Amino acid sequence: MSRGVIFIERDGALIQAVGENVALQDLRLLPDVVPALKQLRDAGYELVMVANRDSATEFLLALFSSQGAPFEAVYGASALPDPVDTRIDGTRASAETWPQI
Repeated sequence: MSRGVIFIERDGALIQAVGENVALQDLRLLPDVVPALKQLRDAGYELVMVANRDSATEFLLALFSSQGAPFEAVYGASALPDPVDTRIDGTRASAETWPQI
């Protein structure tokens, strides 16, 4: 049984903040992120990544899953029906930006 859901920002919480259109070889996991994610999963929490859905996110989803720390879902600005100028760095984290949460 799930104890709850934890929303985790991709840039700055899982990987070093890299901005947009980053090459996969430039991604850097933050220290101890995989063991921490596994501890959360083992404690019964579901993991949701907050990020734009791009190749870096897809790569990280596969990586974390292969290490026993799969994410249940990804939520971010790319899920919105109309393009808007959104940033995950907190400049527009509002109901307008994140209606699905």
